[in-house]
Amino acid sequence: MNNDSDVNPFADPSIQQATQQTFTNQQTLSEYNPFANATVGSKITQSNTDNTPVSFTQQLPPSYASAGTSIPPQQTNRVDFSQFERQQAELEQREKRLAERERELRNLQAPQREKNFPPLPDWSPLRPCFYQDINVEIPPEFQKWVRYLYYLWLLYSATLALNMIAAFSYLMVDKEGAATFGLSIVYFVLFIPCSYACWFRPIYRAFRQDSASSFMIFFLIFFIQIVITILQFFGVANLGCGFILMVKLFSSGGSKIIVGIIVMIVTLSFAIIAVADGLLLIKVHRLYRQSGATLEQAQREFQSAFVNNPTVRGAAREVATAGINQTTLAVNMDSIDIKKKTDEKIVDPSIRTEAQRYSLPTRFAFLPDKVIGELWYFRLLTLSYYYIFIYFHGFEIIGMEKIDRKQGCLFISRHSTHNAEIQGAIVCTYHKTGRVIRSLIHRQIMLIFSFLRLMGCVPGKRDTAVSLLNSRFWVAVIPGGAEEAMVGHENAYKVCWPENRKGFVHVATEAGVPIIPTFMANQEEMRWNPILFLWNLFGLGHLYSYILKLEIPLLTPLLHSIGTIIWFSMTWIQIPIPAQLTLYIGDPVQYDMSKDTIDDVVERSRTALQALINQYQPQGKSYSNAIKQRIESVTKYWTEEIFNTIQKKKSN
Repeated sequence: MNNDSDVNPFADPSIQQATQQTFTNQQTLSEYNPFANATVGSKITQSNTDNTPVSFTQQLPPSYASAGTSIPPQQTNRVDFSQFERQQAELEQREKRLAERERELRNLQAPQREKNFPPLPDWSPLRPCFYQDINVEIPPEFQKWVRYLYYLWLLYSATLALNMIAAFSYLMVDKEGAATFGLSIVYFVLFIPCSYACWFRPIYRAFRQDSASSFMIFFLIFFIQIVITILQFFGVANLGCGFILMVKLFSSGGSKIIVGIIVMIVTLSFAIIAVADGLLLIKVHRLYRQSGATLEQAQREFQSAFVNNPTVRGAAREVATAGINQTTLAVNMDSIDIKKKTDEKIVDPSIRTEAQRYSLPTRFAFLPDKVIGELWYFRLLTLSYYYIFIYFHGFEIIGMEKIDRKQGCLFISRHSTHNAEIQGAIVCTYHKTGRVIRSLIHRQIMLIFSFLRLMGCVPGKRDTAVSLLNSRFWVAVIPGGAEEAMVGHENAYKVCWPENRKGFVHVATEAGVPIIPTFMANQEEMRWNPILFLWNLFGLGHLYSYILKLEIPLLTPLLHSIGTIIWFSMTWIQIPIPAQLTLYIGDPVQYDMSKDTIDDVVERSRTALQALINQYQPQGKSYSNAIKQRIESVTKYWTEEIFNTIQKKKSN
């Protein structure tokens, strides 16, 4: 054993001194008086009189206090406010939710007032569409700003009316004013009701109901309104009688100076409106920020108004069900029953055998022309395009005798920026000839917009196109594709085919059918798209084409796919322009594959199409010529009608 184990550790003098001091100062259980300390009692008495939070301080035994372990006073008296702040925040959130519920209940319980706007006479067959009373529906603190916005809309409406007068005056002194006058009528008819319904009513509803979603709609549409007003001030693209036209008229001198003064008044009005638009937008945004509205609140309002609305959901379900039942385009595309029904409608055995090589969606293109013409979507296109093309645009086809109606053929054409000519040409051709043109569409577009199959469209695959041509169908393709549609309005009537677009020649030569160039005169002027107009104005189309030419791995294919889908979606936003439309059918492109190469036929087809465009659209893109041709066509038609009526009366 070690000798150190015999040492007593408590024999150390320092240890003995410490233990003696501890036992001396510490009270025994019999000597301890719990009521001797008056600290607790004094604190309780003070808390009852001062209404302050009670703070109990634990007293340590004397031995620990004497050992230097006492707690500092500043730590014992500290108050924690974090819990009170959390409770206050929760109370504020509850208050907001209760106020929102109260506002919704108040809106639901509001009495149904009789509509009074726009004010119409009693004898008018039209009735008011809205109820508007700023003094009754708008809170007092916001009434002034809603009135300013209403006065701004009135000023804009009056300016559009004055713009129409100025455009007519310009037409009287210069024939180039035909397009300006025609578009001024379109702007007067469309912009006045659209501006009221699209930005004034949302801001009116926003202040009336404190609706965050209405504020969001107002900010979006009103910003577009500012951009359009600025363009009208400058008079870009005949959007208005603006600064450019004013300078032109004053520079010409003579009688045009009087018209220039009228145009100057319109220009100043557009300038005042643009400035007022900006100032009111800033003020409304400040009021919006002060109201405490958030983007999350707007999203909840949109969801409650649309997504969770039982009426909307029921209507969507009924429409979807009706569409499926009428077109037999069921969700289960591999259903044997549907395949049988589709095959039964294909009467020709050879065509049926050819169609059975493909899946059910592609088989729709092999249906007889009459069956496709009776589908609900084709009937909808007839209602949407046929009557507008015939009566509004005076559509006609020239050169139909160049086509063998009993055989297949491949049409080629140039792409417009808006796509409207494609649907219109298909529908009108069917009603004039009884033949439905099968269009080869971008594959990614067909994946998203599969309903296009109901008008005979198919993905642009070579074997499908050859099968359709062998089945004696008419097939159309636009070799330039979406890339040609986005090269810019200045290239509206130039054939812009990518270098690798040669597939249509392979299809035609393999099927042994003629390649026929076609062109619709004034196809670019027939529609005006504000989004595509701004896209072209800022040169985004050129930037897009430049990026595609870089051929960056992964990025270029992704950008091409996304750009094509976005562009196709935006083309549905269209404003019709009264332009004369004529579909010209050119002479078939001659080729002999024993002597010609694929590149030779491609270049020959490109040259033939460009020559057809130059022949019937020599002036290029011109709204004035397009509207002028339509006016001349209408004048000729009514002159002949009046003459024939007079002749009938004389003969009777």
